[in-house]
Amino acid sequence: VKEKYLRRLEITTSKDVPLMQLRSGPRAPYYSMSYNPAENAILLTTRVPAQPDTS
Repeated sequence: VKEKYLRRLEITTSKDVPLMQLRSGPRAPYYSMSYNPAENAILLTTRVPAQPDTS
């Protein structure tokens, strides 16, 4: 992740290629990123701020 872009590094050519733009709200930034090589999938997780109990 660099400048809000998920990027891939081509090892053989040392090229840094942007894959997708990451956007999150100011109240819920990304908390962690996981990669599953078997499915070639990335999972981004956020933490939702606790809501005060209004009951």
